[in-house]
Amino acid sequence: MRPSTFTIIALAGLIATAGTAWAGQATEAVHEGSVQEDLDQIVCKAGKPPVGSHLPGPRICKSKRDWQAEAKDAQDYVDFMQKKGTTSCFQAIGCGG
Repeated sequence: MRPSTFTIIALAGLIATAGTAWAGQATEAVHEGSVQEDLDQIVCKAGKPPVGSHLPGPRICKSKRDWQAEAKDAQDYVDFMQKKGTTSCFQAIGCGG
């Protein structure tokens, strides 16, 4: 007896779902194990290139903790500027009204 198209599609879906669930469990196990990363490990990145140059800038080496703090500060600044919005009124001189 030959299986119907519906049966084949249903089996393929079950296999794909099981494979995805298994892959998700493996990924979670890897992430749980890497929670204890070394924040004092030194990471070097290429700096910004000088204006008008196609060559990379100097290498900048910092600990992971410092890189994360720098990224958080930058994100906090962006959030502040977005919440502040644009205004032509300065609080020091007061706003008309």
